[in-house]
Amino acid sequence: MANSSSDDSTPPSSAFPTIAQWLTTLESDADYNPDHLCFSQYASEINKQGYYRLDELSRACQNKGLHELGVQIPPGLSEKLCHAMRREVRKTSRKFLASRKL
Repeated sequence: MANSSSDDSTPPSSAFPTIAQWLTTLESDADYNPDHLCFSQYASEINKQGYYRLDELSRACQNKGLHELGVQIPPGLSEKLCHAMRREVRKTSRKFLASRKL
């Protein structure tokens, strides 16, 4: 009946942004996106692959890039987004763990 410690340290999917929210946030970040690229154009295609929240997509991308999951995206842009995704997942996980210690 008790949760395992790994369950207690893993944020629920609801703690993570949707793919569309996350891509839109990246688009509006002038430091991350100085070239004004349109990342949100990939949200629908990623959703069609069955990924709706950032944690789900991050697990799928651990060994492969977005382009290897069937998303029509240039490999360089895939790499850039996967790097940002890992950073965001770490940040969200740290926030979640900190909130559990309170």
